[in-house]
Amino acid sequence: MNMQSLRFPDHHFDAAVCGFGIFFVEDMKNQLQHIANKVKPGGKVAISCFYDTAFLPLSDLFFRHLAEFGIEKPPVGWKKISTEEKSISLFTSANLSDIRVECKNMGYYLRDANDWWDVIWFAGFRGLVNQLTPDNLEKFKQIHLQEIQNLATQEGIWLDVEVLFTVGKVSTANLLSGQHSSPPL
Repeated sequence: MNMQSLRFPDHHFDAAVCGFGIFFVEDMKNQLQHIANKVKPGGKVAISCFYDTAFLPLSDLFFRHLAEFGIEKPPVGWKKISTEEKSISLFTSANLSDIRVECKNMGYYLRDANDWWDVIWFAGFRGLVNQLTPDNLEKFKQIHLQEIQNLATQEGIWLDVEVLFTVGKVSTANLLSGQHSSPPL
């Protein structure tokens, strides 16, 4: 179901979770309000998002090499809520209360640079490398993976994946103010 037009009755659920998704919507405040509208008063709404420094330094190297091939770094939607302060601001603007934010590092060691290529290929970076011609894709891959491999230690290559978990409560005031009555545009 499209999260921008959830077809559930209002105040139907005890809780709602949006894992790594809300930042794909331009108007995150309106989207969060729409989700919260489906939750009963006193219920919880939770989202997860990458922290501001997630994927560094690997992603910086990735974007630097892409720029050398003429591919510009696009705006990164999750950066709009990638700190505790930004997440709290989003939840506050959506009239959620009792907001808690916790940052956890879910990072792990990659065995080698090829594991990083799997992250690129099977995650959000794939659309960027698909803009390269086949010849440039091979050149980019070779240059980039060699630089990534140079970061290896005995344990492997650290992939930093810091994640923010933000939880807020739907209050009765939300119902009275009509904040959640219409779906986002």
